[in-house]
Amino acid sequence: MDLSPKVSVLVPIYGVEKYIERNARSLFSQDYDNIEYIFVDDCSPDNSVAILQSVLNNYPNRASQVTILRHEQNRGLAATRNTALDSSSGDFLLLIDSDDWLSSNNVVSKLVETAVGDSADIVVFDFKNIYVDGEKKCRKNIPTDKKKYLKFIIEHRITASLCTCFYRASLFKDNGIRNVEGINMGEDYSVQPRLIYYAKKISYLQEFIYCYFRSNENSYVNTYNGPKSKNQALEVIENFFGAKPDYDEYKSSLAAARHISVAREFVAWAKFSGDVNIYKQIPRVSSLNYLTNRRLMTKYKIVLLFNQLRLHRLFHFIVKRMMYKVS
Repeated sequence: MDLSPKVSVLVPIYGVEKYIERNARSLFSQDYDNIEYIFVDDCSPDNSVAILQSVLNNYPNRASQVTILRHEQNRGLAATRNTALDSSSGDFLLLIDSDDWLSSNNVVSKLVETAVGDSADIVVFDFKNIYVDGEKKCRKNIPTDKKKYLKFIIEHRITASLCTCFYRASLFKDNGIRNVEGINMGEDYSVQPRLIYYAKKISYLQEFIYCYFRSNENSYVNTYNGPKSKNQALEVIENFFGAKPDYDEYKSSLAAARHISVAREFVAWAKFSGDVNIYKQIPRVSSLNYLTNRRLMTKYKIVLLFNQLRLHRLFHFIVKRMMYKVS
């Protein structure tokens, strides 16, 4: 057993000159040696790459381990992650967004120790949401049963997040799992259920390892232009499970996910848009049968009811005044 497997850290870069130094320092200061860093510049319009190179000058021992690639044209987050994945040579993968950072300098060591010790294909860990005025610690609390965990991901009971897991690289490469270019909102949801499906062993490291910076106004999570990409993410998952012999095991979860997708689109519209023309792009559920669906949490049923009754202006008002949140 290799006790010091190679780890590939994959980082997309676009418009993060305010945040890339903090990100890079948290990566280059890791105490784990067998590591490679692959940054992909997706035609960033600012000084992100120059700042990254300046930080790297302070870590001469890392220079030979760093690769900075550049797209000839802007292609989005999914394509950027694919480019990094294709260039990686590690046994394990850690994906991190360039406005986020790792909580301590022994994160990679802990993840490797857990993955090797447990013979795990995926190590799930906890995270912090960081805001300008404070932080919120978030426990994943994943079920020990893999199928239950997978259903919870499909049903959005646990948020899909590629950045809060440590992956055996073969999960991606042996099973042909790639990010779908063009899906940049909800992209993690289109990928993570497929990885969990193929994983033989999943471990949970109950430590707050990943720091999400939630106050970057330019990040995908803080923008909304309509429902197209999230619907595409769900279609990827539906097509994937539809071709599996155990499809019936996940059928009801996928049905619930279709309703949840509508509810989450409606919430996103109310929080970030309010434009009536964009609202018209969001599908409406024509039947009330979702009210009796045990897979749907009450909060989603309430949101769907507002949408079905076309109370979108009232809902927008409530969301903006009370900041109703659906995770």
